[in-house]
Amino acid sequence: MALIYSSKHIKNLYSRVLKNTEKKVGLSIEKIREYSPSELRQYLEEKNKKELLFLSEFPNVGRGNILRDQPASRKLINEEIDRILGL
Repeated sequence: MALIYSSKHIKNLYSRVLKNTEKKVGLSIEKIREYSPSELRQYLEEKNKKELLFLSEFPNVGRGNILRDQPASRKLINEEIDRILGL
């Protein structure tokens, strides 16, 4: 049996998720959106005084960690694509 939620209920849940995120991270949602993934990671590592780790339950298959030690920024991805395409 499928659960049906009203749009008001979904908006309330979304609002609670945002408030809990702000509380946990220590930044407003607007500020979080301004940070790049790398900047947010650095902020959280400094705030919590420990390395931020991302774990996966899936096996490591493929070429290894293509992101090296941090998520790639949009600028870095665009530069790499331009280099590959010879632009």
